[in-house]
Amino acid sequence: MWGIACSAKTNPRLFLSFNFPEFLSSRFKLTLRVSGKRFPRWLVALGLMLLAGCGGPDPEEVLSQAEAALRAGEDSRAGDLLRPLAESGNAVAQDRLGVLFETGRGLPLDDHEACAWYQRAARQGFASAQAHLGKLYFEGRGCAGDPGRARELFIAAAIQEHPGAQYNLGIMYLNGEGVERDDATARGWFLKAARHADAHAQLEVALLYLEGRGGSRNPQEGMRWMEQAAANGSLEADFYLPLILGESGVQEARADEPHLVHAREAGFVPAKYLAQILLSSDPNACYNLGLEFLEGSELHADPARARAFFLTAAKRGHPEACKALGAIFEFGKGVEKSPSAAADWYEKAGASYLEQERRDLALAMADAIARVQPKSAKGRQLRQQIEAPGMVKAK
Repeated sequence: MWGIACSAKTNPRLFLSFNFPEFLSSRFKLTLRVSGKRFPRWLVALGLMLLAGCGGPDPEEVLSQAEAALRAGEDSRAGDLLRPLAESGNAVAQDRLGVLFETGRGLPLDDHEACAWYQRAARQGFASAQAHLGKLYFEGRGCAGDPGRARELFIAAAIQEHPGAQYNLGIMYLNGEGVERDDATARGWFLKAARHADAHAQLEVALLYLEGRGGSRNPQEGMRWMEQAAANGSLEADFYLPLILGESGVQEARADEPHLVHAREAGFVPAKYLAQILLSSDPNACYNLGLEFLEGSELHADPARARAFFLTAAKRGHPEACKALGAIFEFGKGVEKSPSAAADWYEKAGASYLEQERRDLALAMADAIARVQPKSAKGRQLRQQIEAPGMVKAK
């Protein structure tokens, strides 16, 4: 993959200006004139190979130097090395230059510039650039958001066995983003990426097998993929392994389980909460882990597990857990909406706040009860208790 520019100074009877990769893409017409005569393309290509010596530095050497510069933290130098090669039409350099613009490494952070370089490389069929460009179209960064175009690019890269593109297609079908939701198709794409040792895809495959989504439920296969995801660096898989084994009764979940210890020492916050729960049934840790499952920040969102951890904390008088359960039933997060259940949990939260003399929060629970069950006496009774003589306002 190289570019050549020879002028009359090199040979007074020859003028050649050519971008080799773009020639191969058949997007540019090229002829070679010697003494006014025109020659066919195959002869031009042969001539280019013979004239490769005037094409400048070896592209592989330049790319190797750029990679070394990045590893050494010399990001600006990497950009300086890549730009001439990218401008000459080298798809690898174009893709990597796009990454530098997208991440702001050694170059100004610029999604539009990244998009332009990815497009040049993608037009040459370079899978990595197609995957990167697809992600920009999917997220609407540097170009107008276009899930359909993103899908086309992901597929073009995926059929070239690009694991990132295969994983992204799985996500699109799993969540129904830009396509009709289809767990079976999602599982298929995740499996393709998982076989390339993509830890994220291996985790998704594991969860789909464990939950029986997109096909039959297979706990053994799910745990096998979970082990592989952990082995390939997924801290979330490290977290899930002891949790799932404990839930299934296969073995007792322990705070010193090696996978959990590894995740905790690596700073994976949910692992810290789970270890605290296993050591002391800490209600604060139960509540915090419930939030992790509910919000899906570091863990896959799982309303059922969130509810279970909130229940454990609520049984120990944790008012925030009671409040969270009230919201779950009020808004139907993973359960059918139930105003009566929501009112019950809001009432318990209010009573706990009242015991702690947190008057404003208790009043908020009285208002929540009135919102979900306007005719219920529970809200009025709670408010009367709060406003009773002798009630001290929390500082």
